[in-house]
Parts: sequence; C-alpha cells; structure tokens
Amino acid sequence: MSLNYVQDFINYAKTSEQSIDDTYTMFIDRTTEGFADEHDAKIAAEIAAHEEKMAALKNEQQLHYDALSQIMRTKNTALRIERAINAAKSEQKTIDIERLITAEVKRLVHNNDLDANDDSVYAQLFSPVYMQNFDNNITSKHDYDQLLSTLEHQNTAITQKALYTKMQDRFRAMQDEPYGPKFAERVIAGFAELQDMAENAAVTLNIDIERSYAGALGCFNIASSAAFAARMQGAMQKISAALIFEDIDKFQLDIAPNITPELIEQLKAVDFSSQRFTTSRLPERCAGELSTLQTDFVSAIENGANYRRAERDMRTISIELKNSSYVINQPI
Repeated sequence: MSLNYVQDFINYAKTSEQSIDDTYTMFIDRTTEGFADEHDAKIAAEIAAHEEKMAALKNEQQLHYDALSQIMRTKNTALRIERAINAAKSEQKTIDIERLITAEVKRLVHNNDLDANDDSVYAQLFSPVYMQNFDNNITSKHDYDQLLSTLEHQNTAITQKALYTKMQDRFRAMQDEPYGPKFAERVIAGFAELQDMAENAAVTLNIDIERSYAGALGCFNIASSAAFAARMQGAMQKISAALIFEDIDKFQLDIAPNITPELIEQLKAVDFSSQRFTTSRLPERCAGELSTLQTDFVSAIENGANYRRAERDMRTISIELKNSSYVINQPI
C-alpha cells in the first residue's frame, strides 16, 4: 500500500473532470475505502494466524497431558492384570483369565491410541517397573501371546481338577448310599447326575466323552462310557437285590403284630419269582424257597397258626445272601 497520498491525489486530479473540491472528496472516499478493505483483510489474516497458532499450542498442551495420563493408565492396567494372574495362581481360582487380560489390553490400546501390534506396548506394560509382583520376560507381542496360551492351559487344568473332583465326590457319595427307603431312586438319580456331569465336563474342557469318564472316574476303574454303563447295570442289579430284601423284611413282624386283611393281601402280593432273582444275580433256588415260605407264612397267619418258623427261615435266607459274595454286597 502506497502512503504518498499527495502525489496520488495529484495524479488522480489530472484525470478527473470534476471540480477540485469534488475531486478531493471522491479521492478521500476512494482511498479510505480501499485502505479499510486492505487493513481489515490484514487484521483478519493476523487473527486467523493467531488462532491457528493458539490451537496448535493448545493441542500440544493436550498431547502433553495425554502423554502423562498414559503413565497412570498403563500403571493401573498393569496392576489389574498382575493381581488377576497372581490370584489365579495362588488361589487356584477358575476364572477366564485370558479374556480378562485381553480386555484390559484392548482398553489400554484404545485409550492411549496405541498400535496393538507394537512390541513396545507389551514391553512397557509388563516391565518390572509396573509389574513388581509378577516376574516375566515379556518384551513383545509374541511373548504376550505365549503368556495367554500358558494361562489358558493353567486355567484349563484348574477347571478340570474342579470338575473331576466334584464327579469323584458324587460317585463316592453314591457308593455310600445306605439301604432303605428310596434306595433305588437315590442311586438312579446319582448315575443320571454323574452322566450329566461327565457330558458337561467334556463340553467345558473341549474333550470327548471317553476322556471325560476316564479322567474323572478312572480311579474307580471306570475309564469309558461303556465301563460307566456296565457299572450302572451292576447298580441296577444291586437295586433289584435290595428291593428283594425289602420284600423279605415285610415278613418280619413285631412281637404282637396287628394282623389285618390289608397286611395279608400285601404279603400275598410280594413277588419272589425266579426272574427277579436272575435279574438281581441272586441264586434262583432261593426264589423257590422263599415262595414256599411265603405261602406257609400267609397260610399260618390266616389260620391263626404259628408263622414264626417261616419268618425265621426267611430271615436266615436273607442273612445268608447278605453275607455272601452276591451282588448285593458288591460296591457300586
């Protein structure tokens, strides 16, 4: 911009056809307007440059604070991961440790705007400065992936031990089921529960059902589903035998029993067939003996005769069978 307005006015007046006063007024208006436009443009440019510079300074300041915040975020993330790993190891807890750590790392990468494939991310996160209570040699993403794999195996071992122990405890409890009311129902329910537990363990551990049975019940000589089915079949024979002994006990009356038509019908209805004894793996001959004694017993109480001899003989057979090597005395 030229500020030699005197010469500019002279040059302008030479080309003007107006009077000197009008020419002066026109020059003043023209020059003032031109100056204002140019000056305003300069001010606007200066303001824009200043605002841009201030924005850059504010952004630099924000980056500074963000960088400082990364220290605390990394510290807190490392602490949570360290505690989770040590808790899983020392307390033998069954937790999804891999998913927990993965989620923590993803959150850190996102919040700190990091590259998940950058080795320095893992070297810094697992450095002794941050993890003072978890000794490790992690300096890269590969090392980090190896840690996840190791923790997964350890977690699987913990889960496996918990599942197998639960199955073993349930089997022992079933072996100790006392004879008595609902013995059959209790044992059958136990086998059904064990079967469900074996299938659940197979799914949870991602193994086949045969390994599930062998791992949990191998200590009971049950190393496959077929062995489990055979043991269950043996238990059914034991249940059948137990039901026979329950029927024999019905003929053991009190010292002064109340003989009623209902009692007589109940005793007549007892089935001592040879098929029941065969199914129960008890001597078939005992079926005939007990059936004969049953007839003698019922006839005696119906006729007011002495039924105690038949009662004693039935009890003798029961004792003989219970004290023998028959299935009733075999463990489940």
